[in-house]
Amino acid sequence: MSAAAQRADASICHWSSTLGDGSTIAELSKSHVDSESLASTLSAIATELADCVALIVHLKPATADDLYAAMATAEAARLPVRVCLAIEREALARIDSSKRGDERVGLLLDNVDAQTPLGDIANDAIEAIRFGPAFSKQATQNLRSECILDAMLGFARNIGAVTFGSALRTGETWLAPEFEFDYVPVSSNKSANAPGSLLLNRTVQRAAWAAEFNR
Repeated sequence: MSAAAQRADASICHWSSTLGDGSTIAELSKSHVDSESLASTLSAIATELADCVALIVHLKPATADDLYAAMATAEAARLPVRVCLAIEREALARIDSSKRGDERVGLLLDNVDAQTPLGDIANDAIEAIRFGPAFSKQATQNLRSECILDAMLGFARNIGAVTFGSALRTGETWLAPEFEFDYVPVSSNKSANAPGSLLLNRTVQRAAWAAEFNR
């Protein structure tokens, strides 16, 4: 594949911080990347990350060895930002929780919902979680789901995990609670409710994680 074709295939979208620090995280808009093509994909977008603090890459379902190889590839790429490899619960179950990322690479647990065990969120290998959009929307329409999401956000905050989720506009739903996601899609951040208490009660672990991103 030519360099131009790789760049087109590896276009990016962005997530903006609700913590008041103005930070932005990039994400490959390509739905999945396999471990074999990861090096060329990262090389193709390296110059587009100047204004970001991290990059999310969603890996295709893979074996533990494939995931470890992807982590090594991302580390070797030495991008100017931290790389978060997004994985599903099935992939998390295959890896050793002691295989944590380093100062350049980490793991994000994707599509978290009401069925996700808290043990998966607390897994030592996971530094960030992203709530599935269907679950986030359901939580604005169902009181029990709202309580579950709110509790999971509180749990993630207490253990120092960074959270990603869709920001829903007030008036789109009948509950429209103010969920405290740390990062929301750029397109929805301006229409989301003001974060308010997000600027308070930050844990030491979350501050350290943010500092790592801003190196």
